[in-house]
Amino acid sequence: MRFRTFLTAVLSMGLMASATCDSWGQEPAVGKPGQIAGGVDPEMTYVLAIGCCVPWKKPQTCSNTVRLFVDAATAQLNIPRKNILTLIDKEATYEGVLKGFKWLSEKSSPDNAVIIYYNGHGIILPEGSGTGEPEDVFVLWSEKFPFAGLYAVLAHIWMNDEKFSDLVDKLPGKAKLVIADTCHALEAWEDLHPGGAKIDYGLMDAALMAAAQAGQPAVSTPDHALFTEQLVKAMNSNVDNLKEAFDLAQRETKKESRIFFRNLSKKTWGEASVEQGPTLEDPANILPLFILK
Repeated sequence: MRFRTFLTAVLSMGLMASATCDSWGQEPAVGKPGQIAGGVDPEMTYVLAIGCCVPWKKPQTCSNTVRLFVDAATAQLNIPRKNILTLIDKEATYEGVLKGFKWLSEKSSPDNAVIIYYNGHGIILPEGSGTGEPEDVFVLWSEKFPFAGLYAVLAHIWMNDEKFSDLVDKLPGKAKLVIADTCHALEAWEDLHPGGAKIDYGLMDAALMAAAQAGQPAVSTPDHALFTEQLVKAMNSNVDNLKEAFDLAQRETKKESRIFFRNLSKKTWGEASVEQGPTLEDPANILPLFILK
């Protein structure tokens, strides 16, 4: 599957993060995590958590946000620390991300579940690939702003959507969850379903948890990205699984983001968006299989 990246925020906005068995896909039975029929075994779940707040762009909340998510993954999803690799800021270079995916592919297997978490900035190159089609690009670590976006992609400073798609597609795992806390994150799924028709590129049992809809920013509190903050808060509550946690975080993120936008002047943001709307795309219904303790 050509898994588009989730980073379509225009950098000039300045609001990104400121602003295998038959039972898979079924509701899990009640029991101990790792022993639930059809549920995800935490001991066989691997996480790649990437956070990149480049030094030339505010805010600088990615390291806090990644650590917040990782702490919740260990405490509430029971995923062992040894199963989690974090790449934060200076570690989240192009080569660093390649090594991160290599680690994930070596650790995981067709019987495992994988989670790829990303929080950071992004940009659109209208014709960056030379095909005339918009190209979504990961803005990965660099000390200074590259003089041109296309150069940054060709020089392997930033990572375009096709490269990221290929990395995700080649990962082993019976369930793959991508959590994108970034502006316009739902753009990923829209690109996978042009005209509403699903195109199957081979990536099965995948879910996308998008922090914002296409055309919306992903805002932040002073310390963390808003959606991740609300998702972790929900994971720490009395909900049973990650689907229920998402539903709660979705409501709270919408509410808190309305307050944020009300406090912005129209000159700053205009009337293009009045809330941040997290969205879940999970056709295989894998999210309820991630049980919370």
